[in-house]
Amino acid sequence: MKIAIAIAIAIAAFAASLSVPVVAADNPPGQSGGVSFAAQPMTDGLVRKVDGSSGRVTISHGRLPNGMPPMTMVFRLKEMAWAKQIREGDRIRFAIDDSYTLVRFEHVK
Repeated sequence: MKIAIAIAIAIAAFAASLSVPVVAADNPPGQSGGVSFAAQPMTDGLVRKVDGSSGRVTISHGRLPNGMPPMTMVFRLKEMAWAKQIREGDRIRFAIDDSYTLVRFEHVK
């Protein structure tokens, strides 16, 4: 009985490992959840802090497209060079991916 359970667990683990590459292939680079970064809706935000050494930015934002309510939170920057283009106090419109990484932004005048 113990051997049968061990075999079943091993088969399940092996089957689960096979599905990982398939999931990754569904979202090619430049896309998140099947939607290209350029097509993702943008949200208004106010930059509160920029940490260039860690590639993170703190933004007070409105409601996100995924339904998250307005709040202040930290996002990773897709490109480290963006830390030099964004300053505290900047008003921006931005898009994020499923891992809360800022993938696109523009300054609001």
